[in-house]
Amino acid sequence: MNKTLGKTLIGLGIVSCALYYCVQTNVRMFFVITGSMEPLIPARSLVISKKINAEEVKTGKVIIFNDQNNKRVTAHRVMETKESGYVTRGDANEYQDRFRVQPTDIIGAVIGVFPLGNFVTISLQMVFL
Repeated sequence: MNKTLGKTLIGLGIVSCALYYCVQTNVRMFFVITGSMEPLIPARSLVISKKINAEEVKTGKVIIFNDQNNKRVTAHRVMETKESGYVTRGDANEYQDRFRVQPTDIIGAVIGVFPLGNFVTISLQMVFL
């Protein structure tokens, strides 16, 4: 067996184990493509999130949520809690998000960040698409 094939099989084994772990523990992985949360979460990073309840959402926590305005998943920091929902903002953004995140939109809280760079991100996206 050549080295490239061996490394590919090992990589696929690691990814398979990670996906199995995620399914069993309510942990999810997301690819971040923008720099709105830099420097904490650089663009082209893999983010690991754990499911949380609305009661666990506190000011300062970075959450993953369904952005109903843009129809995409977003990772931003909770700036404030109001009756109308959670006020969020990307660390690198000048202004708060225009919409309020509702408890039903929350997917989880960020528990890990792995900067990957261009090549790895594109490769992983091609595998999962």
